Amino acid sequence: LLKVLEKGKATLRENEEVKGFIRQGDRILGVKTPSGEIEGDQVLLVGGAWTGGLLDILGIPLPMKPIRGQVVLFKAEPGLLRHVLFSSTAYLVPRLDGRIYVGSTQEEVGCDKSTTKEAIEKLTQGAYRALPILEKAEVEATWSGLRPKGVDELPSMGKIPGLENLWIASGHFTHGILLSAGTGHLMAQAV
Repeated sequence: LLKVLEKGKATLRENEEVKGFIRQGDRILGVKTPSGEIEGDQVLLVGGAWTGGLLDILGIPLPMKPIRGQVVLFKAEPGLLRHVLFSSTAYLVPRLDGRIYVGSTQEEVGCDKSTTKEAIEKLTQGAYRALPILEKAEVEATWSGLRPKGVDELPSMGKIPGLENLWIASGHFTHGILLSAGTGHLMAQAV
């Protein structure tokens, strides 16, 4: 993504919170951030777990809940696991460098991104049951993220009714990373 942005006309502005919208009638002219306003002909809202709150600013209801997912990353030798492995308590995803990503919980706890000892232990034990040799591997990191879950667990994509140039692509829940390239392609076509 970064390489594509560098080649194009896009600018990546990380950790810049959208505080509001610049609206003129049925058009959104841009967004307001702590460092100033950013204008655009088309505005695509891809706010993840915060999408519903951003639309609330405009008075547009879109129920979307943040769902916390905790994960564990093991440092292992390359080739220890060659395929994604699913079990009843965890899924294991091998990386080329040998690390094994183990996920994930689904917890309705608001915007709390902390990890809990209980969830990490459950994932770790699930990984050991699925692949016992992992007990010899080091737990390198644990973290959590928030997934946007819509009422029907389906993504919300397309133009926002009543506004000429405001689009949405959010609510992919547990399939966000899987559907990101396809969603980007479809939204680029639509816009």
